[in-house]
Amino acid sequence: MRKLAIAELKPGMKLAKTIYRNDDGRILLSAESELKEWHIQRLAEYSCESVVIYDSDIESEEELVLKPIKDETREKVVTLLKQSVKQIKSEGTFESQDLMEIVQRIVEYIIADSHVIYHVLAISNHDKYTYSHSVNVCVIAILIGIVMGYDRNSLEILGIGALLHDIGKIRITTRILNKAQQLEPCEYDMMKKHTLEGYELLKESIHISFLPAHVALQHHEREDGSGYPKGLIAKDIHQFAKIVAVADVFDAMTSDRVYKQAAPAYLAYQEMADQVGTKYQRTVLEALTKVICPYPKGSIWELSNGDRVMVTTVTRLECLAKSLDQPEQTKIYNLYRLCGVKVVAGIHEINIS
Repeated sequence: MRKLAIAELKPGMKLAKTIYRNDDGRILLSAESELKEWHIQRLAEYSCESVVIYDSDIESEEELVLKPIKDETREKVVTLLKQSVKQIKSEGTFESQDLMEIVQRIVEYIIADSHVIYHVLAISNHDKYTYSHSVNVCVIAILIGIVMGYDRNSLEILGIGALLHDIGKIRITTRILNKAQQLEPCEYDMMKKHTLEGYELLKESIHISFLPAHVALQHHEREDGSGYPKGLIAKDIHQFAKIVAVADVFDAMTSDRVYKQAAPAYLAYQEMADQVGTKYQRTVLEALTKVICPYPKGSIWELSNGDRVMVTTVTRLECLAKSLDQPEQTKIYNLYRLCGVKVVAGIHEINIS
């Protein structure tokens, strides 16, 4: 897959990622669609800047199941989130049952196939960043929870907490939320209140468990006590909040924003891995590397032993790469479980030891 500007598109190309309308989040053109001239003209009229297409018309079925959430499910989640925000504004609380049911569907879909992982290029971001971000964090958190061995009920509770982790931002002024420049100290203090606001909202609205409210409250706490709102240290932070913290930061780093371009998955992971033990829990970072596809299928990497490898298979259980320097030996590495060898990308090492 590759991202192309609208001006670079040609009829016959095939979309790899669904395109949504900016105004209401509805599907404009679905993934797998073959572009026609009028499609390209319409995309230009809707001020789309770029789209993701397949490199060729031939894509293996394994690549097609990597998508971590169906387009129609994502659209339904965004619709429900908008309805919840509207209800909060009018009534001060919201009905969570429909959101719980959609999270259950997401959990069921991901559990059903170990090939479902989080490939940044395959993610369909649309609508306002806040909604896309909430869905992405939910999916990443569930994937991490699966790797860490949580049962279905726990995954559903983790998922609803992740989906609504930023719900308290509804109580923060849009001037601060949408500010492209660095926040002033007083503005940052106001922004930090979204954790407390989210806690109060979820405590009153979700009755299946107290944990989603604590996820909202603690997802900005850090292992070394440098987070907020209470400056908790590792032993006092709930495990679900630690998972959502990692999912939250990873998605923020790999998403395009007004003030920055998205970072590649492996660079975002490396930056987070450099802060393991201080900001993030080691076991969560270890689980993250198995679900975010830092080594996409077809990508080529150099190992610390000098061998160059190309990734051939990616699942939550293994990432297989064949040697390009020793093809006669058909040497295969599992990049998730290297022994005495590290993956290097230029000068960047993917390592959390």
